[in-house]
Amino acid sequence: MALKFNIISTLFISMALFLGIAHADPNLDPKLNVTDKKVFHYDQLTIAIDQDLLSITADSNPTTGFDWKFKKFDPTKFEEQAPIFRVDPQDEYVTGAGGVGTYSIKALASGKEIIYFQYLRDWEGGEIYQTYQINIETDEAHQIKNVDFEKLTD
Repeated sequence: MALKFNIISTLFISMALFLGIAHADPNLDPKLNVTDKKVFHYDQLTIAIDQDLLSITADSNPTTGFDWKFKKFDPTKFEEQAPIFRVDPQDEYVTGAGGVGTYSIKALASGKEIIYFQYLRDWEGGEIYQTYQINIETDEAHQIKNVDFEKLTD
């Protein structure tokens, strides 16, 4: 009887572990390296690389006071582009509705840089909700050749 219980327990635990691993969130890995992809997904972000431009699309709702910003980069090496915000179509006429924002940064020089992409309330004491660290490398033609993303906060 004890042997039968141990076998059943072992099978049950093995099945539970297998299902837990098989259904684990693939975004739990906090790091992502991109060298040859042009568009990829990481955590809640969609990232696109087009030559010298890195664009990140993420859910956003600027009416809450929070917005995505690139932080702590050398302005002689990178230039932040004007963000584009689109309201969800079903909420087009709803005041304060959320949507999707696209945030881009353009390479102006070659080299390596660490940039932070943060969801924060910039105007109210800088309350930070989420942070990603981006290690970015550009070549002599200012083309983005390597990008590492790391999620620093949840």
